Amino acid sequence: MTKRYALWDFDGTLGCRPGNWGSAIQDAAQSYYISKSLDWEQVVPLLSHGLPWHEPTTPHRNLSSPEHWWEHVEQAIALKFAALGYEEPHLRPLAKLTHEIYVNPKCWSAMDDAARVLASVQLAGWTNIVVTNHVPEVGHILESLQLSDYVTKIFCSAKLGVEKPHPDFFPGVLAELEPYRDIWVIGDTVEADIVPARVLGGAVAGVVGI
Repeated sequence: MTKRYALWDFDGTLGCRPGNWGSAIQDAAQSYYISKSLDWEQVVPLLSHGLPWHEPTTPHRNLSSPEHWWEHVEQAIALKFAALGYEEPHLRPLAKLTHEIYVNPKCWSAMDDAARVLASVQLAGWTNIVVTNHVPEVGHILESLQLSDYVTKIFCSAKLGVEKPHPDFFPGVLAELEPYRDIWVIGDTVEADIVPARVLGGAVAGVVGI
């Protein structure tokens, strides 16, 4: 029997973290043993480059284990703290602290009605799948938000080694889901979620939001 799949983006669609990486960097600086307040204006310019999702055209399959992925990301975050004026001995500890703060489930919340919508889609006979550019711990975050019972499988860029909207992302997902009858992609970003779905055509379609 062929299935019908609803492919959900996570961050900004099912869950959210106020301030995202910027607030995690600020919180790390504030809670570090040498406490320092960082202005948002200092942090924002550093959030547009240097991390895997900033280069979606470049696969990173060598980082497809949590250990390798976080080693790479923590190094990139350490460079951001260097740009903020921190000296060498503090860079990696601050990056590690940012990592811990970012993935803390207490910092995340479910989008309004996310559980209700996922449950209704599931009740209608569709299988919910998460497809996301995210950290390896996204499954734990979903569980903490009490959404995991409605999700059958997670495809995460940190484990796949490729970021949306890279042309290999969705074909790789679909290959693992075959055979299928219909697939809908639901996300908050036209470029990363909707355009790749429409390019695939056929039984695949995309919509913005829930």
